[in-house]
Amino acid sequence: MVQVPAGLLSAVIADGGSRLAIVIGAGCSVEMPTAMPLAGDLSEDACRRLVSEQILLDGECRDPRDLSALASLVFQKTGSQAALVRQFPLDRMRTAPGNVGYKFLIALMLEGVISHALSLNFDLAPQNAAVQLRETVTVVDRINEPIPMAKTVVHLHGSVNGSSEELILRVEALTDDWRDKWQEVVTRQILAAPNVLFVGLGSAAPILSETVSMIANALGHQKNFYQADLGPYENNYFAQQLQIAADHYIKGPWSEVMGALAKHLAREQIHTLKMSGKALFRDNNVAAEDIAHFEAMTTHLADLTLLGLGRLRANIRLSRGSLYQPRSVPDEEWLSGPLLTLGAIAEADGLTVHPTSAGTFHFKRAGRIVSNVLLVSGRGSRKLSALDPSITALSKELSESTGSGPDLVLVGGTLAEPLAASVVPEDIVDGDEIEDIVTGPIKPKVLVIDWENVVNKAREFLNAA
Repeated sequence: MVQVPAGLLSAVIADGGSRLAIVIGAGCSVEMPTAMPLAGDLSEDACRRLVSEQILLDGECRDPRDLSALASLVFQKTGSQAALVRQFPLDRMRTAPGNVGYKFLIALMLEGVISHALSLNFDLAPQNAAVQLRETVTVVDRINEPIPMAKTVVHLHGSVNGSSEELILRVEALTDDWRDKWQEVVTRQILAAPNVLFVGLGSAAPILSETVSMIANALGHQKNFYQADLGPYENNYFAQQLQIAADHYIKGPWSEVMGALAKHLAREQIHTLKMSGKALFRDNNVAAEDIAHFEAMTTHLADLTLLGLGRLRANIRLSRGSLYQPRSVPDEEWLSGPLLTLGAIAEADGLTVHPTSAGTFHFKRAGRIVSNVLLVSGRGSRKLSALDPSITALSKELSESTGSGPDLVLVGGTLAEPLAASVVPEDIVDGDEIEDIVTGPIKPKVLVIDWENVVNKAREFLNAA
């Protein structure tokens, strides 16, 4: 497990957020399933193809693994970068799925922890990770585009969405004009955060060194610089260039580093959930025994990643438009009631509770799953009948995406109404009914946590047949 400096962990949970900016290199996109080639491998393969196409002579490129030198040679011979760029796996770069490190990055940006991510890569993995979470971030890949103050990915070297001539491949392309414009942007808009983390820069290369130097010069030494990479601190070129202190260097892979930052925030969010719930219950004169059930449930959440917590909050809102809901006090309060009832049911029936990455909970008995439980809320403004279509739709989506949808739904925050009569199935082929002949039970048992004897009703359902 990677060791993250205390100052960096403190920045992740600081009040007000936006205390951290991040600079990401090629090492972040190597990990599966993003699986982008490193610059040396990309260059070597492109050189081979260029020789095969007779654009270059065999042996003409002195170091086939030096992408910057190869780009300069191709430009000298053809007056353009196009012949080189078309050798790149452009479609793979455009569609590269975000690895878990990128998903953590997006989650931390949505939480307001990371204000900006400066990418030195051409691939679109960060924004694709946002799409995977059904969220959006602003993307800037040209100098003169306006840059928001937060939640923005900036491609300093351009991106695969631009033309071949817009990609910064040659040291000569780092003109004074490029430096001056980006330096002003970096200084005034992007890296206002007091902490900057450089990740996955890898081995020294002229164009990377120039860009890192520009960033460092723009910031001076008024920021706390941190760096994470695979190699040892003593042999890291960029650690020396950036004057990174030894205790500010993290040895570890991209996804583990981002996972450690996300885990620290998740622990803090579980704590605030517990405190918000306890305050809510005390204000409403809930019995101490019931509050204890709730506290017990919050301890089980420690097994969830930040992504799992975000999915849990999205589910409580019955959100189908997003797979990640940032933390808020209302979300914590909406979640508290169903969690309390979940704990009461578990204790009454001798069950253990296990959260899942899909934002649901497994009830287990003797290690065997007996139920998959979804927690949702009407947020104090909707009747159960108004929630029913959304519950059915989300349950079906969970079943299709995970292979195991919920069979029990606990609903909090509903407006009072008479209990609805059972619905007779209208479409026995593919409908919303309780029993579907083709797909089985796609509509779970729904219980409102404020109903009388809700715990006993749940036990009857769990022990039926």
